[in-house]
Amino acid sequence: MTIGFRLNEKKKRNLATIIALIFTAFLLLILALRVYELLTPKKIIKVTPYQHLETDKHMNYEFSIKKFNKLDTIFITENQKRIYLFDCSNYLETICTHDQDQVFNYQIKTADIIKINDRFMIKHMTWVNAVNKKQFQHTLADHQLMKLYEAKSNVSYVAIAVFLLLSFGGLFMIFWGHIYQFILRKFNSL
Repeated sequence: MTIGFRLNEKKKRNLATIIALIFTAFLLLILALRVYELLTPKKIIKVTPYQHLETDKHMNYEFSIKKFNKLDTIFITENQKRIYLFDCSNYLETICTHDQDQVFNYQIKTADIIKINDRFMIKHMTWVNAVNKKQFQHTLADHQLMKLYEAKSNVSYVAIAVFLLLSFGGLFMIFWGHIYQFILRKFNSL
């Protein structure tokens, strides 16, 4: 006994279209996930001490906050030569809270610059206000530094989605066409 059913041409094409779309979407989802894994590799994040700055008789370290590329930026100088630039967004609650309209520099007593993969960050800094001689301090723990690094390093999901859409749009049409034709031939042979 054979169980079978007959479909007219229109129903065969519709069924072939649905099955082809399901298989194609599944294939492209797997491909997109693989490409996403390649675009966002897991990095080993390691906090490495890079440089310790300390003002003494021979070295004078200062910092000021100025606009650089339309962003508030920390300029650290060594004997009035610029050596580091840091974006203020990581230090808004400590270093960058001071009045930026004042044009004087703050004298750094000690500062620890660390390196996380390819970025430099301020882990610890103690400085003195040049006018009222008041002392301030900024300290971040290793886990806070790693969170800041990860937040700055994340790849935009929108950028990845646009890349995948443009890359796999043509593949989708090719796969869908071949799967559709294959399924349609199988239905016609029934």
